[in-house]
Parts: sequence; structure tokens; C-alpha cells
Amino acid sequence: MTQAVDLVQRLNQAMRGEEEQELRQADPQLVTVLMTGWILDEADARREAVDFYLQKPFIIDEVEEIVARALVRRRARADGGQATR
Repeated sequence: MTQAVDLVQRLNQAMRGEEEQELRQADPQLVTVLMTGWILDEADARREAVDFYLQKPFIIDEVEEIVARALVRRRARADGGQATR
């Protein structure tokens, strides 16, 4: 089984998750991680569109933790489970 995590760097703050939705339509098991230098509060719609959020600047340990969690979520989706956000 291929392990896949999509790390998305938000270049246009006006986008509200359309590209993540398109990616997820192509692969319903896809897990996305939004990496951005913008500070987004918990209620921000841009965070709702992705599985995980990584605030820049970050350290490699944070990336490793998020990717590990993302792979667990992807496996859960592949097994037919609906992993929570």
C-alpha cells in the first residue's frame, strides 16, 4: 500500500479549500496538511478544509509528528473508518 500525505503550502489566502476538495475527490483517503506562515484561529474555514495545520516556522520534529498522525488517519480511511479531524 502506498503511503501518501499531501503537504499544501497556502500561497493565496483568498482560497478557501477548493484545491483540497478537488484532491480529496480524486483520492478520498488523501490526508492534507496545511503549512502556512499565516496565523489561523481554530474557527478559520481554511483549517476546516484540511486534516492538519502546521504553523511556520516549524521544526522538523513537528513535521514528523504531523506526518505520522496523517499516515495513521490515511490507514484508518483505507480500512473504511472515518477518522476524526
